[in-house]
Amino acid sequence: MANQIDKSTLKYLGEDYQFKLVKEFMERKGFFENIAPIVDQNLFTSPFLRTFVGSMLDYYKKENLTPTYSTMKILLHNIARTDTDIELYDGVVKKIIETDSDGSDVVANLAMKFFKQQKIIKFANELLAHASNGDVDYYEKIESKMKAVLNLGIETDYEESQLLDGLDDVLSEEYRTVIPTGISLIDEVLNGGLGKGELGVIISPSGYGKTSMTTSMAQYAATFKSKLNEYQGFKVLQIGFEDKIKQIKRKHFSKITQIEACNLSKEEYKDEVRKRIKDYKEIETANKNLRLIRLPSGRKSVDDIEKIIKTKINEGFRPDLVIIDYFECLKMTGSSSMSKWEKEADTMRKIEALTNQYEIAFWVPVQGNRDSINAELVTMDNAGGALAKIQIAHIIMSITRSLDDIAENRATLTILKNRAGQSGKAIEDIGFFNGTCTVTCDAQTDVLGSMGFSNFKKKAEKKHEDAVDNLAQELMQEIYSDTSRKK
Repeated sequence: MANQIDKSTLKYLGEDYQFKLVKEFMERKGFFENIAPIVDQNLFTSPFLRTFVGSMLDYYKKENLTPTYSTMKILLHNIARTDTDIELYDGVVKKIIETDSDGSDVVANLAMKFFKQQKIIKFANELLAHASNGDVDYYEKIESKMKAVLNLGIETDYEESQLLDGLDDVLSEEYRTVIPTGISLIDEVLNGGLGKGELGVIISPSGYGKTSMTTSMAQYAATFKSKLNEYQGFKVLQIGFEDKIKQIKRKHFSKITQIEACNLSKEEYKDEVRKRIKDYKEIETANKNLRLIRLPSGRKSVDDIEKIIKTKINEGFRPDLVIIDYFECLKMTGSSSMSKWEKEADTMRKIEALTNQYEIAFWVPVQGNRDSINAELVTMDNAGGALAKIQIAHIIMSITRSLDDIAENRATLTILKNRAGQSGKAIEDIGFFNGTCTVTCDAQTDVLGSMGFSNFKKKAEKKHEDAVDNLAQELMQEIYSDTSRKK
């Protein structure tokens, strides 16, 4: 008869599983906070993982926060006794970061069941011990503890908290993990960029550069290294519908090389293109952190997007930023009794729900209506379709470009809504180069800065008045010249 497997510790699941689990503790939103009350570090078989998880638990009990990797390094260095200890602890942190996330849901669900079971076994043994001593009243104490354990991990469709719960977390500098756009003045207005768990909407007429702008954002985020991403860059999932994968790749290469996409394949540019790609110091980071996906237009819904996200997470690629280019290409959801506009609003609400569920930032461009094409300033009422579909967004930005602007590679970017800070900012003369997917603030923009709506409108009205005056003067001159000729 075969020996029964000992399932009293995590040994039977193997060391790889244990590293995957600690990675979920560190990176899966809310998971560690939920499971911490029943986690016992002594059930990990690796002494270094026991120390790591024990330090996590101590920090969480004191600060009511899940520590970052940087914080964990500090905590581990603090308890190290020798230089060798520091090297070993740094190696453990590095291994956790580099551990893939495939099977993420299985790892998390199995851990919840395992630790619940161990806790219930412990309570049952306590109950038996007290029952044998005739302590009948102890049952009620154990029952309440068991109920608390059994309720862990049960999801609700609402959040509830008292004002002072998690005060340190609320006041922490890390309360909002932002992913910068790479456009300095926009990031300044947005207090760093678009936060994970937030939905950003970009309103722009067709052909005005939505894909160029989101490609620029994707490339910048993927190669932006900071403490917030452990200096690894952010993982970006760029989902398109109309452009083929090769076209999107060409846009990225045009940004990297600063050679226009239309020239990449020309014989006279080929060697230089390859040289600049090879010399680009962040090419490996970009390759590692970018995933490009093309879907058939009008046939895939938000549910399909969620399946892709879950698949990527289980493959070990957990996105920080998702770009859907663009909203109108999605299959709209909702009941048959809903109007077209109600379905649009319902679809955008589902996207917003994904931002919070997976702690991912989303940029979603939407098409502007006809009036947006010639508008002096593209505002929320210039969005095509239902206004309700954009009102749910945390950040709303618009792109305004006249024909002259397009010819001269410039644009006006306007922050119409900003839950994280100030809104109503119109920033003129942004460098907007479609050919190289480069959106930047040049020296002129940095001097001019940004202006409020009222100032922008006054300037637009003055521009319009000047144009009318000039036209009137030209007409008067023409009439005067014509009269003189007749005389």
